[in-house]
Amino acid sequence: MLVRTIILFFFILCPYLFFGQSFEAAMAQISTEDGLPDLQVYRIVEDSNHFLWLATNSGTYRYDGKNFEVFYHEEQKGHSTFGITIDSQDNVWFNNAYGQIFNIVNNRVILRYEFERTPLSFIEAIDVIDDQIFISGSRDILIFNSKDYSFEVLSYNRKILPSTDIVQTNNGILTLKGEHLLNIDDNESIKEVKNLKSLLEYNTRGYLITENDQNLMVLPDDIGNSFYDLKALSKKENVFNEVKKTTINHYKKIKDKHWFLTSTGAFEYIYENDEFKLLNTYLSNYTATDVIKDFYGNLIFSTLNSGLFVIPDVDLKVLTLDSRISVRSIHSLKVTESGNFFLYLIEINYINIILGIIP
Repeated sequence: MLVRTIILFFFILCPYLFFGQSFEAAMAQISTEDGLPDLQVYRIVEDSNHFLWLATNSGTYRYDGKNFEVFYHEEQKGHSTFGITIDSQDNVWFNNAYGQIFNIVNNRVILRYEFERTPLSFIEAIDVIDDQIFISGSRDILIFNSKDYSFEVLSYNRKILPSTDIVQTNNGILTLKGEHLLNIDDNESIKEVKNLKSLLEYNTRGYLITENDQNLMVLPDDIGNSFYDLKALSKKENVFNEVKKTTINHYKKIKDKHWFLTSTGAFEYIYENDEFKLLNTYLSNYTATDVIKDFYGNLIFSTLNSGLFVIPDVDLKVLTLDSRISVRSIHSLKVTESGNFFLYLIEINYINIILGIIP
């Protein structure tokens, strides 16, 4: 748990001061100074060769650890790309704000489908479940076969509606389109499970959260974000409280961890003892857009205007000292077996001992 308070004891004729020390995860930033082509990174994914693929404001890039290579189609409209993902054949898929769906096979970009032009806020969601690629558009849902690229178009309610990710749950494959909670069955037919019109205050995208037999939904409203139990269609109180007042840019589940990427950083939760518990927060001063845990165990975050951040070890913490504390004044650091630490600072006319707890 992060340090919440640090108690300072002053000895020998020292005026009272409060130093704001805090522990944060040690991280490295990758920016344009390191060759990153664009600071606005919307999504990241890793392929089986451990290359990183980035969907950015200026295009789709592959990063091999040294160089960034751009991938572009001659018929591509604009440069910005978004929902980058990888299918069961290790091929990359991505889209843009003009309804174009692309994938990359043997380093060649192929235009697979083009939706009708949609509002920017209704950009298609791309999800992979087994050998199928589900693409939820503002009117239709496409289902591609990743082995032969055959596809089927499913239509439900031809109004232009915001779509959300398509997720596998204990109750089948579910997605949201506007106020409609939909199920896609094994025969690739689509039906409405519930109508959420009474809950939906804004015509905007929501998120589905699944855990064991629980299916939750988060929707923006006039107070921020509200969470609902989809079975009871009732509001869930005292859940994910830390993200209720922020803008959620993306939600994803990585193994047993639930991640919210928001305008005030990244929030990591786990489901234990029948409740969601906050594990960590990261990048509280940045707008986080995505996160992955790569082959080497690094957490890699993308941000809206600050590039990428890499955390190699979440247990490795950095103590940020108040600017009024000189590094030259640090005499020694002692850590006890219980996790308490003592930082001794020696100035000309006084000695400070800072007592804290290593998270």
